[in-house]
Amino acid sequence: MSKKTGEKVNVFEGSIGIPNTAIKDNDKVGRMPSMMTLPSKGLWRLEAYVEEKLFGSVVVEVH
Repeated sequence: MSKKTGEKVNVFEGSIGIPNTAIKDNDKVGRMPSMMTLPSKGLWRLEAYVEEKLFGSVVVEVH
C-alpha cells in the first residue's frame, strides 16, 4: 500500500516451492520469485499473506 495515495496493488502471487533435494526435513527452505514492480515512487508497505493470513510486512522506499 502506498503511504502517499493509499493505493493497493498486487505485485505477485503464487506458491512457495520447496526444493526436492536431499536436505533434512526441518531444514527445508521455501523459495519464491522476488521480481516485482511498483507503480510509483515513494514509501510502500509490502504485506506477505500465507493462506489469506498476514504473515508479515516491510516498508520500502521506491526511487
